[in-house]
Amino acid sequence: IDSESWDALNNSPDVPLNNRALRGQYPMGSTIKPFMALAAQHYNVRTPERTISDPGYYTLSGSSHQYRDWKAGGHGRVDLFKSIVVSCDTYYYGLATEMGIDRMHDYLDLFGYGKKTGIDLEGEASGLLPSTAWKMKRYQQPWYTGDTVSAGIGQGYHLITPLQLAMATATLANDGVGYRPHLVKEIRQTADVPQASGAGKKCHGGCPETRRHGSRRLHGGEIHRRRQDGNRAGGRYEAGREI
Repeated sequence: IDSESWDALNNSPDVPLNNRALRGQYPMGSTIKPFMALAAQHYNVRTPERTISDPGYYTLSGSSHQYRDWKAGGHGRVDLFKSIVVSCDTYYYGLATEMGIDRMHDYLDLFGYGKKTGIDLEGEASGLLPSTAWKMKRYQQPWYTGDTVSAGIGQGYHLITPLQLAMATATLANDGVGYRPHLVKEIRQTADVPQASGAGKKCHGGCPETRRHGSRRLHGGEIHRRRQDGNRAGGRYEAGREI
């Protein structure tokens, strides 16, 4: 590459040489919701059939502050499945409050959030999975209920890499079984026997509620209409920030 092109790449405001998939750290946003829905069942916090009334906002007991849903006027009666389909913020504000940040932390940890995936590339970021202990250590401050409300829709302190999100979503779609992403099949040195890289192996298993309900949540989401060749498709989008 000539020096002029190299300088253009290095000085571009778009930072094209930065591997955002591995090193970019972004808020989870609404991509947290399928995992929150599964955590609700794992901890028996809410059953899939239980409904809440969404007037378009959520308030904590004893407070007049309104945490607003993205849809003015709300979504009416919402059960767990509908909460995914319509991306109901109010449902997850309340769910997070009932669950608590430490149980959220422990469940999201099962899907690899807050730690490196172990891909065989240098420079991977670990993201951030907050907890009461983390905030006290980092800021010498207690964890507030308002922090938990925001965390319920993936805002606040949570940070993830695109690779973590891809791996966690694949784990959810694969009935709760996760595989470490990798690029290297084997490592060879001159006259040596090939060495397996150790990547791509199963890194964590799932739990029963993932196998029962995980992919159904995604198939019911906004992306279900985008299917090709008769194949089923599902997913969640995050409108909070472009990555």
